[in-house]
Amino acid sequence: MIPESWYREQSTLYLTYPATKLAEMAGLVAAVVNSQLVAHQTYGLSKPLLLVLDSNLASRLPHFAQFLATAADFGIAVILTASSLTALDALTPTDSGATLSAQFAHQLWYAPRDRETAVYIATRYGTRLTSAGEAMPELTPEEILAWPEDQLLLVTERGRPYVVIGQPVQLPEDFPQRQPPLPPAAETVPRRYDQWLPDLPDLTRKMAEFLMANGAIPIPAKDAEGENERDETAVGRDPATKETGAEKTGDDSAGPFTSFSAAAPAKEPEPSTEAEEASEQSLNVARSRYR
Repeated sequence: MIPESWYREQSTLYLTYPATKLAEMAGLVAAVVNSQLVAHQTYGLSKPLLLVLDSNLASRLPHFAQFLATAADFGIAVILTASSLTALDALTPTDSGATLSAQFAHQLWYAPRDRETAVYIATRYGTRLTSAGEAMPELTPEEILAWPEDQLLLVTERGRPYVVIGQPVQLPEDFPQRQPPLPPAAETVPRRYDQWLPDLPDLTRKMAEFLMANGAIPIPAKDAEGENERDETAVGRDPATKETGAEKTGDDSAGPFTSFSAAAPAKEPEPSTEAEEASEQSLNVARSRYR
């Protein structure tokens, strides 16, 4: 279903597909057209709407014959193209293309290629009276089958019905015409589908880290190997190397952020008895001076 906002803004919708996929795309195109009809009947407020269909697409619309009977009530004008009268027969439940064509006030019948359509055109054009007072067809089906391509039958209404044989109007080359809208140019810059949610990747990463930390999802193999290497390195270290300089006795220069020492400090030699006596004598002299 096409969003209502697109319909209210009178936007243009382009459906592009390869010519080889025409049979597969007919169902999608029919669904889009049907949704437009439903939207116009619901929100259109009887505004004019021009609907151009071919018989192949119209055959896929549900209840197309019934829709034609009520289209004018919603301001919908329908232009239907068909290759023959047989194509119109497929649009009605009773296989009566002549009955369906009678619902169109304006008709153009080009030179046919089958006898059934030629017979209908001959009947639609009418009859003439002979000198004996008998009704005879004005044109035979054989004469209509021999029409050139630029000859057609026009059926129209203006106060009363008119049925005439005519030719297509050849407009001059400089005749001003309104050109159809061009489709939008193809985008050259790749689309970024997460551009409208810039925080989504960061949120996803944080959520994954939280789930892995709580064991809700397994840790990826690459991250698990990194954790094992860090654990093995920490176990292989000497406990003595984890002491900080601030915890060493007598080292006042070491701060709380001193890094781990690479190796244990070398064991100092024990002082001799003479050195201990000299040290004790120096301490006694210092105490006597500063009392």
